Amino acid sequence: MSASFQSSTHQQPHNHTYQQQRWQPLWSQIPNELVTLADYEHAARQHLPVQMQALLFENNLTSDSNKDALDRYHWLPRVLNSKPIDTSCHLYNPHSAVPLDMHLTHPLWLSPVAHQGLYHPQAELETMQAAQVMNTPIVLSSFGNTPFNQLLPQANVGVVQWYWQALPPAQQITVQSTGALTQARREYNLQLIDELIEGGLQLLVLTVDAPHTGVRAVSRRLGAQLPDYCQAVNMPSFSHHHSSLNVSENSLTHLLAQAPTWEDIIWLVARCPVPVMLKGILHPKDAQLAKDSGCAGIIASNHGRRVLADIMPVASCLPKLREYVGDDMIIIADGGVSSGSDMAKLITLGADAVGIGRGYIYGLALAGALGVAHVNKLLLEELEVTMAILGVGSLSELRPDLLSCIN
Repeated sequence: MSASFQSSTHQQPHNHTYQQQRWQPLWSQIPNELVTLADYEHAARQHLPVQMQALLFENNLTSDSNKDALDRYHWLPRVLNSKPIDTSCHLYNPHSAVPLDMHLTHPLWLSPVAHQGLYHPQAELETMQAAQVMNTPIVLSSFGNTPFNQLLPQANVGVVQWYWQALPPAQQITVQSTGALTQARREYNLQLIDELIEGGLQLLVLTVDAPHTGVRAVSRRLGAQLPDYCQAVNMPSFSHHHSSLNVSENSLTHLLAQAPTWEDIIWLVARCPVPVMLKGILHPKDAQLAKDSGCAGIIASNHGRRVLADIMPVASCLPKLREYVGDDMIIIADGGVSSGSDMAKLITLGADAVGIGRGYIYGLALAGALGVAHVNKLLLEELEVTMAILGVGSLSELRPDLLSCIN
């Protein structure tokens, strides 16, 4: 039976006018009833205005196939094999164009979530505070509401999620041929990335699965739009990528013409001074291309089903992805996690680390940095308990023979 959560500070109505008034977190202390991430989700659905829920959940407002896929997997524990638990994570790829060698205390990552100012007045600064406390890497969204130069110096690991940028209109006018336009666009993106590196960028995550924002039927149906105070301050002012919920032939044609190709990726990876990961890889042949391009790794993600509702669940894709790229290629899996057991499942299926997106936003909206940190704590404690019950002491011992899929 679902719990009913009461605010320890003040109660905001379900019809809160988020367009005119910034959302404020409900709790300065964590209610005792919040003991799982599922409790946080229930509380978010109970308290957030429906339009904010539409923007947060999109195609997951009524169902989540990523979570359903994870729920089909069940554990086969080994017994009488107790050992100390070590959740440390070593992300190591010596064969990428720029080698990646990252030692982490645990495998949890905070995935990029756009416009966190919608859920807290301090936006990404509040999330960063929790990430620092929990020693959790955070991938900063290009569509965040806080300048990168305020965030990167505070990050445990400087990671930015990047969208391939179109050339500024003024520069496009001076380009005479398609080939020259392609080259100018590449050099422009590298210039922007170099500026991020000067500010503390250590790992670049390039999102490649959203040449268009998608239909976004849930948001459109409910009339949900971003408020004026949510500005993508890290995006070039001329860029309108992902800025509209309208689907038209002209906008689609324009966006596809600006989207990167594998040739662009190869060019960028060869010149980028930091390791590059591609986010949004599900097809094993694309994973192989990413490896051949010199990428340090991939983030297996279906964009939270936001751009395409009937896309394959992440958990269902992981085994084949790992088969194609081998052991050296880093895979971070992001999709459907609601428990530490889910984290363990994704690692068992082939991931090296695990990302969460909406999950920590529940904490941010309900209790600010304290809520984000608490979500991290719950998941990591559950991961340790799951490993103990399975009879494994390290992440490398999470092997496929411990997991069975029930269709």
